[in-house]
Amino acid sequence: MEQLAFTALLNRLFGAPVLALLQELHIHPKHAATPISNSFAMELLVVLLLTIFFIAVRTRLSVERPGGLQHTMEGIHGFVANMADEVIGHHSSKYVPYLVTLGMFILCCNLEVFSHLARIMSLTIRLFANMFAGEMVTLVFFSLIPLGIPVLFEGLHVFVSLIQTYIFVLLACVYLREGTGQEH
Repeated sequence: MEQLAFTALLNRLFGAPVLALLQELHIHPKHAATPISNSFAMELLVVLLLTIFFIAVRTRLSVERPGGLQHTMEGIHGFVANMADEVIGHHSSKYVPYLVTLGMFILCCNLEVFSHLARIMSLTIRLFANMFAGEMVTLVFFSLIPLGIPVLFEGLHVFVSLIQTYIFVLLACVYLREGTGQEH
């Protein structure tokens, strides 16, 4: 199972306790070594980013000088409050914060924004790691054998660079096709 970088980090930090908790609840994850899935990790990331967003909105509230973000959030709050009042009734005001938060969460998850940003980050890290590893191998062979074999490795490194370029351009094409496809 391919993991996003954020998922791998969560599994490295919290995989063992999550696995223990799931086993106590008699839930057996598909991959015991990585009990946290990409979808859960992305949901958690959305929750963290929305929490930061809501804190930023809260700290910038102003009666004298409301900004564009405050106007936008007040509009969203008003829309949800009116809908809740019509559907739930006069006692709906206590549910509005929950409904706004739920709506923002669903909106953020449905835009697939985070998965696309994760793809860009994943491509960047992979490319850096692959090129760094190639340079390190070349340096090791240059230090062991002064000439001959290191030249062959340098040629191999050029070939690997061409293959890496092809693969990453191909992956970018696949991601663009998925992001701009008419089937969505």
